[in-house]
Amino acid sequence: MDNPTLLLGAVCTALLLGAIDFRTGHMPNWLNAGSFVLAVLLQWTTTRTLGLTHAGWGILACGVAPAVLFYFSRGEGIGGGDVKALMVLGAWLGADVGLECELLAFILLGVGALLRATRRGQAGALLKRAAHVSVRLRLANDDAQRAPLLRTQERFGPYLASSTVLCCLNQYLSTYLSAQHLLA
Repeated sequence: MDNPTLLLGAVCTALLLGAIDFRTGHMPNWLNAGSFVLAVLLQWTTTRTLGLTHAGWGILACGVAPAVLFYFSRGEGIGGGDVKALMVLGAWLGADVGLECELLAFILLGVGALLRATRRGQAGALLKRAAHVSVRLRLANDDAQRAPLLRTQERFGPYLASSTVLCCLNQYLSTYLSAQHLLA
C-alpha cells in the first residue's frame, strides 16, 4: 500500500475507536459505519475497481476469524464492535497491512491481559478462562457446579490503536524509504 491518505485514515479511525473504547467500553456503530463508508469511497477514488477489490479482500481477511471467534464464544472471546472495527481497518488497509495490524493487536492484548492478571495474582485464572472460551467447555446441566471463572475486561480498542499506528508507520516509512532509495 503506497497511499498515505488511506494509512492516515486508518490511524485516525483506530485512534478514535481506541479512545472511545478506553473510556466507555464500546466501539460505536456510527463511527464504524462512517469510517467504513469513507474508506470504501477513498479506495474507489484512488484506484476504482482495484481499490474496491483491495478493500473487499481486507474486510474479508480481517473479519472472518474475529467473526468466527465471536460466534463460537457467544461474544465472550471478542465483542461485536471489535469485529466491526477490524473489518473497517481491513477496508482502509487491505488484507496485507490489515492482518498485520490485527495480529499485532491480538499479541499486545494477550501480553497486556496476562501482565495485568499477573500483577493481581490471577494469571492462572485468566489462562483457565481463556482455555474455557477457546474450546467452549460449557456443560448445560452443570453450570451451577462450575467454579467461577475470571472474566477479563480488557479493552481491545487501545491495543488496536497502538498496533495500527505502528503498522501504518512501518508501512509508510518502508514505502517512503524505498522511494527515496530508488530516487537516489
